[in-house]
Amino acid sequence: MQAAGRFLSGQRPGRRYAALTVGGQGFALLLNYGALQLLGGLALANAGAEPDAEVRGHRIRRMLLAIQRAFVSTLPWSPLSFAMAISISVVPGATWAQALGPGLVSSALLAGLGWGLDTAFKPRLRAVPQRQEPEGSWALMLPLLGLLAVLVVSVGTLSALSDVRIVGLVVAIVPVIALVWMVIQHRADRPLRSVARRTGDYVVRELPGYRGELTLLMMAGYIGTVGSALLAPLMQRVGWDLSVLPPWVILVSFVWLIPLAGQLGMNPILAVTLIAPLIPSAESLGVAPSAIVLALSSGWALSGASSPFTATTLLIGSFAGIGALRVGWVWNGLYTLLCAVALSVWVVLFAFVL
Repeated sequence: MQAAGRFLSGQRPGRRYAALTVGGQGFALLLNYGALQLLGGLALANAGAEPDAEVRGHRIRRMLLAIQRAFVSTLPWSPLSFAMAISISVVPGATWAQALGPGLVSSALLAGLGWGLDTAFKPRLRAVPQRQEPEGSWALMLPLLGLLAVLVVSVGTLSALSDVRIVGLVVAIVPVIALVWMVIQHRADRPLRSVARRTGDYVVRELPGYRGELTLLMMAGYIGTVGSALLAPLMQRVGWDLSVLPPWVILVSFVWLIPLAGQLGMNPILAVTLIAPLIPSAESLGVAPSAIVLALSSGWALSGASSPFTATTLLIGSFAGIGALRVGWVWNGLYTLLCAVALSVWVVLFAFVL
């Protein structure tokens, strides 16, 4: 994984962004937020070897943005993302298989617009930096592709043989893959004992260190679920009926309201679990359940790119040595607006035309 990450971050500027975007999606699918940590560290190591301060600054910004946007572009389709898991759970009748196709189109829009902006606003340097070809070849990506193939085939096979939802299958399969991965890594050093020790350290030492983050995530879902149940009767009492709104307005509002709520400090988990149960059913809106999932996950991805309170912007800001507010509003401000417009059009087309 480290060799593949170094190869991606060592590409020439003309293809580095695209390489990190495509490769970053594969890393994000397997490692989730760990992809940001791994690729972010490798990007800083690559940029640190550049002696010119101007070139180094531009390289850090462009590589970190490619890594972040690759991550958020997986949110509308990845079965391992919170965006898909929670969006599917709050929309009756929705399944991951139905949301996969339109989610991939959203992913392409998010990744493609990021690449387009990086190309259009390529910095003009006073001095031409020295270029070095990265060590290795694209064959370094084969282990990553192999892991992705194992994950996809395992989930697809068990999904066809059982009635368990995709999210449940992922929760069961990924730990098994992780254990096998550790056995392979420690195959020369008493693998079973090494894996048992490593697993014990994770459960006893590392996992409790995330208790604050885990509590925040669980409470966000709990507050949103309870809040929506309390808010629905209140809306009926004051005469707020969302069914009078045009269906396209309701769907497009998700694309904009979720990232807007993120600017106010509202976690996307809280925003989705609070808002989604309040809207009319997909049948009454005249759309497929996957259209609502598409709108929710698209807004979630934009919140991940722009909100200064999400883990993605906080991590990217820490790597760049700047505040998360600058990452979300300055680095990703125009990107978020363009993607919001493009995703709004795509949501409407999918829901009412395709």
